[in-house]
Amino acid sequence: LQELIELVGSSRIIIALDARAGKVVVKGWKEGTGKDVVKVAKDFEKMKVGGILFTNVNKEGRMSGIDTETIQKLVEEVNMPIIAAGGVGSIQDIKSARDAGAEALVIGTALYEEAVTLKEALEVAE
Repeated sequence: LQELIELVGSSRIIIALDARAGKVVVKGWKEGTGKDVVKVAKDFEKMKVGGILFTNVNKEGRMSGIDTETIQKLVEEVNMPIIAAGGVGSIQDIKSARDAGAEALVIGTALYEEAVTLKEALEVAE
């Protein structure tokens, strides 16, 4: 990672942190690390990366609501942009991510399944 930072600059790097029950998972979400997602984000903050893409893998693709609690913890404890992913199923979820302080939100299944439209999402996000 340090070589990449030197090559392109730290602000151009977004670190993807996938988590289940607040703990980072790796290898296609199959292997738990036991590491707290907020602590790991703080470690990357020290490297001055451009932000964190946080995905709650328990919610990914299920349209079951977003993990506002973890998003809010990340926003409060880590001084860099937090992009949230996983679980968006309604306009209320988009509002909740915005209100929790997410800098941006990944919306996938909710758009494909037409639970929300891009127009609605953009209107709420502003």
